[in-house]
Formats: sequence, structure tokens, C-alpha cells
Amino acid sequence: MKKTILLSLVALMTLLLCASCKSDKDEPKPAPNPTQKEWVTKQITVDASDYTKWVYISFTKGKVVSVSAPETDLSWDLGLHRYDFKTNGGTSGKGKGAAARTTQKDLKADIPAPKDSEWTLDREGMLLMKFGANKEGKHDMKYEKQSANFLLTSEPKGDGKPGYLNKGIISMAGMPPTVTIDPSVFLVRSAAGQIVRIRVLDYQSATKKTGHITLEYAMQADKK
Repeated sequence: MKKTILLSLVALMTLLLCASCKSDKDEPKPAPNPTQKEWVTKQITVDASDYTKWVYISFTKGKVVSVSAPETDLSWDLGLHRYDFKTNGGTSGKGKGAAARTTQKDLKADIPAPKDSEWTLDREGMLLMKFGANKEGKHDMKYEKQSANFLLTSEPKGDGKPGYLNKGIISMAGMPPTVTIDPSVFLVRSAAGQIVRIRVLDYQSATKKTGHITLEYAMQADKK
């Protein structure tokens, strides 16, 4: 009799343990919390005053980088030449660079990612690559075909004709020229394809020398 009772208790305990194990397996495990992101802003001033050359920056490094072959080099994200800009994509590079304009003026605003069709790729166009005075004191200008992003860059009509085919971030009008900066936030895709938000804050240095571009930009990083 005692043996029968003991066996019954053992069987009952086994059933209870199995039921408990099954219950634990059936309960859904909580999903891991996704890493939260935040927009981190940086600022950089670039001397792009030389009409004859482009200057290149890396958003990740936050500085100017040396580039000898921009068409194949993936170390740069944005090129600057006076008030002109190029991204590392399209006809300018082999990266994933492109640009889009937003209606926001705050780098940390809620801005949806553009659709593929809303990105503007770099292409070739005419840019002013020489400007000065000749021996007679007249303007010595030369337009050349260059690869640039003509959403970010104001595209001149060329050959000394006043006005633009389209206006970019920085444009000029009148004589002496008045410089206007579009305060909107522009989105730039880096060489690696990361979306970076940029705004131009100034086009001249502390000593009022033009072609010194101050950029404020924001990149996503893991929230601390």
C-alpha cells in the first residue's frame, strides 16, 4: 500500500514538473530593446575659396580629407568649391552620394527619409572655375564643365550671362553681388549611404573673406 502511494506521488510530481516546463516554453520571451538613435550635430568651416580646385570632407571624421582621385575614392562625402557642392555619387564618385531638400530648418526635426525617386544625383554642368582681373582691369572669367550636385549647387547660365538655371543652397544676385543662403535643411547621402542632415550657416570667414563655408550637420548615433 505504502509503495503504491509513493509511486503515485512520484508520478504526480513528474507530471507537475513537466507541465511547469511546458508552461515556461510556451511563454513568449520579451523582445530585446532596439538600440535607440539620436541626431548628433557637428560644425565645420571649410576654406573653399580657391576657384581652381575642390576641397573634400568626411562627415564621420569631421574634417577635410586629402583626395587625389575623387571619382574612385570613397573616403570623402561632400566636395566644396566656392559655393558649389558635390556628393560622392552620380558622375562625381562611385559612392552612394545624392541630395534632397526638405522644408525643415531644424536639424533635429522629424524628417522622413526620402523615396528613391526624391534623391538628386550628381551630373555634369558648367561652373565658374576662374575669376579675377586681367591687365586691363576687366574681369577674367572661365567656365568649365564640372561634375556637381545641382540641387545643392546654383547652376549658372554660363559665359558671363547673369542669373541661374536653378538655385542651390547659396546664390548671388546684383552688382555688387548679394549672397543668399537657403536656410532649409538638406539631406546628403554619404559615400556609404548614410543620411546626413546639413545646413550652411555662413559663406565667409571671420575676416569677411568669401568662400569659407561653415556647415552644421547632423548624423545618427547610438543614444547614450
